[in-house]
Amino acid sequence: MPYKVTERLCVNTDRSKLVDCDSPEAHWELGLPGHELPDEVARRYGLLPPEGGDGKAGKAKAEAEPAEPAEAAEEKAVEAAPKNKAVLAPKLNK
Repeated sequence: MPYKVTERLCVNTDRSKLVDCDSPEAHWELGLPGHELPDEVARRYGLLPPEGGDGKAGKAKAEAEPAEPAEAAEEKAVEAAPKNKAVLAPKLNK
C-alpha cells in the first residue's frame, strides 16, 4: 500500500536525505500532503520500516542510502542508448 504524505517533504541536492523544506539544503520536493509515495521511496527515506522490519515506522529524517549522482545516470543513459537512436558524435579537435 503506498505511503500517504501528510506534510510537505523535501530532499537535499543529491537526494540522499530528507530535509526541512524551508532549509537552504532543500533542493527537490518529494511530496505534498495528500499525495502518495511508492513504498520503496518511503522506505529509502525512513518513512516506512524496512521490509521484514519490526513494524515500527520511524518518520525520522534519517540518512538514506545515497542516490545515484546525475553524472552516473547520464553515463548509463549514454551506454544504454538503443542502436536505432542517434547519439551525439564526439567533438573533433581541429
